[in-house]
Amino acid sequence: MANAEYRVTLNVGGVRHVTYKHVLKKIPATRLSKLSPVSTNYDLAANEYFFDRHPGCFVHILNYYRTGKLHYPTDVCGPLFEEELKGCNGDGEFPVPRGFPVPVPVPVPVPVPVPVPVPVPVPVPVPVPVPVPGISFCP
Repeated sequence: MANAEYRVTLNVGGVRHVTYKHVLKKIPATRLSKLSPVSTNYDLAANEYFFDRHPGCFVHILNYYRTGKLHYPTDVCGPLFEEELKGCNGDGEFPVPRGFPVPVPVPVPVPVPVPVPVPVPVPVPVPVPVPVPGISFCP
């Protein structure tokens, strides 16, 4: 088990994450890069570091240490994730992205009013009385 001395267990909000110490050193001067057994977060009996932080956000933060690419989680709001990033930052150059991606609104089609034809009055011819011999019309 020579590998065990290079591993570190991080208990974040009750969820254990195991990684290598060199992964946490990739981003210098952050809280995670400066872990030591004399830290107040270290639990000697459990041989792990405990952080009372959001475990769902920490998955993405740990993946940033591993890959160098930071992805926002889709199940938490942007300000909460940025707060969790600040919690891991310490005094280091851990990026705190601004402007949580906002969904692009899909335009809703507006119904176009269809003109209703208005009936145009058609002039009705008025019958003109035709004089008939032997019949008279009274005015």
